Amino acid sequence: PHVAMGVPKAGGDALALVEALDRSGGDYQVGLTAFEAQRLRVGRTMTARGRYLGAYMEAQLKSQAEREQAERERTPDRVLETAMPFDYGRA
Repeated sequence: PHVAMGVPKAGGDALALVEALDRSGGDYQVGLTAFEAQRLRVGRTMTARGRYLGAYMEAQLKSQAEREQAERERTPDRVLETAMPFDYGRA
């Protein structure tokens, strides 16, 4: 919700699906596999951005010391952690 990408993502998914199926030569499993590989990257990128923005907005409600700590922890490695899929089995 933070990145307002629902409609653009759906449109991109539809176009990518049509293109992947067209390139599959009639082997729909190949087309679907190619589509999934491409669009999962897009979805993960959007999810990571949304999490990053959400954390930023949440941090604005905290004290100055808490905001400074959050800023110190906003390293590339920490931000990239948000791109990892959530393991529902361990929740």
